[in-house]
Amino acid sequence: MNQRKFDIVIFDLGTTLLHFTGDFVETNREGVKLMHAFLSSQGIDVDLDELYSKWIELRLKGFEQAEKTMREVTAEDTLRRVLNELGISDPQEDIIQKTIDIFFELEVADYRPYEDTYETLSYLKKRGYTLGLISNATSHIAVAKLVERYSLADYFDLIYSSAGFGLRKPHPMIFRKMLEELGKDASRGVMIGDSPLHDVHGAHSVGLKAILVHYPNDAPEPEYKPDFQAKELKDVIEFIEKS
Repeated sequence: MNQRKFDIVIFDLGTTLLHFTGDFVETNREGVKLMHAFLSSQGIDVDLDELYSKWIELRLKGFEQAEKTMREVTAEDTLRRVLNELGISDPQEDIIQKTIDIFFELEVADYRPYEDTYETLSYLKKRGYTLGLISNATSHIAVAKLVERYSLADYFDLIYSSAGFGLRKPHPMIFRKMLEELGKDASRGVMIGDSPLHDVHGAHSVGLKAILVHYPNDAPEPEYKPDFQAKELKDVIEFIEKS
């Protein structure tokens, strides 16, 4: 008879399983240069500096809006608005999608798994836990490419991005839908992530336990208290197995 407390473990992606090793400002700047070159090749003529400043401005506004409403503002939505404000109306959807894919190429390349990412996932998978992934991200394609690049797909039974789902953590619906689709009860699950708001509060709002990982030592005491706090990802195993 299985006496384990949990049978489903849900992970965040960025700063939980993978960490960014580059410089976000520089990566954004170079990504916009790549976008500009592609748009130019498609006959869409906009000024590079204007494209960069408008992209940064509207990305920030989109993020702030999404945090307030918990409805994701995708990178595609932002680019449409950027181009409209720069005088380009009704750009073709295939050009929008390709431009966003190009922008995220550099960012995807600058992520790396933590040293214990595969060790932790492999252990839990071999022990028979159902594993889910929920990532707040403005591009579902970027999440899919990260999963593919770092060979994560085989570990997970279900993968959600906020861009694909439409809602951001901590909205309870994104957690509830995953639990429903996997046929699991929240009382048997735990969420692992680096954000007290998105991961801990979101998990607790639906009855999941929550583990906070990779939370900086010099950061303020988290407003939303996790059930367990782990310095390293592999430390979550003891809580999951022995709770």
